[in-house]
Amino acid sequence: MTTPNFKLQRDVVADNTLSTAVSSVYSRAQIVSRVTTPNAVNATPADPIATSVLFGGIITSTSAAAVTVKLPTAASTIAALPGYKVGDTFSLSVVNTGPNTVTLSNNGDANITAVGVSGVLTATSATFLFTITSPTTLSYYRATA
Repeated sequence: MTTPNFKLQRDVVADNTLSTAVSSVYSRAQIVSRVTTPNAVNATPADPIATSVLFGGIITSTSAAAVTVKLPTAASTIAALPGYKVGDTFSLSVVNTGPNTVTLSNNGDANITAVGVSGVLTATSATFLFTITSPTTLSYYRATA
């Protein structure tokens, strides 16, 4: 394991004051997603998807009805990542070829935060970037439309 290098960044914010942030630059890469077969989710499941489906990298849907993909809890997701570091990321692509919206849901887990739009409209796809923001929390961002 390599030690991160830290660099200090200063940015001018809207009111012309300086904002100081410490960011880390890692010289390692962690591959979480290994796509073998995309996982089809064509109906809203009663339970959250398995972490293996989340880490599978691609979810597809051809459902005529709207689908809500319930994410596993932050605790179970982070527990499935031995050796994780805060700031590690993984991605999930959602491919919707059905005539209705597919939406990612934190399923009521306050330790998972969606940043931006979680829905994938008809005949589109989107990639979401998940980031471990603390030892107990995740955030996900819509990285592509």
